[in-house]
Amino acid sequence: MKYELKTVTLKDGNIALFRSPEPEDTAVSLAIALRREYWGRGIDTAMFRGLIAAAKARGVTQLELAHIQGNVRGWALYGKMGFRPWGEQPDAIRQSDGTMRSLIHMRLVLS
Repeated sequence: MKYELKTVTLKDGNIALFRSPEPEDTAVSLAIALRREYWGRGIDTAMFRGLIAAAKARGVTQLELAHIQGNVRGWALYGKMGFRPWGEQPDAIRQSDGTMRSLIHMRLVLS
C-alpha cells in the first residue's frame, strides 16, 4: 500500500508528518503528536483541520482515533474537533510508572 505523507515544517526545522487517506478508504484512523514546546500555538488544531479537509475531499466518511485515558489536553482537542467516544479498551496501555490506562476509541462522522 502506498501512503502519501504530508509534512508541516515548524520554525525550528522540526517536521510533523501525517498520512493522506487512500482513495478507497471510507474510514481512516489517525494520530498526531506534538512536542510540548509547541503546545498552545494552535498547531494541533491546524493539523486536524487539514486532515479533516483532506479526508472530506477524498470522500472519507469517518475519521477514527484512540485516546489514552488521562490525556486531558488531547480529550479537549478531540472534542473541540467534533470527535465523540464510541468504545473503551480497558487497561490497554501500561505507562512507565506501571499505571494502566484505557484507550478510548473516538470517531468523527464526516458529512
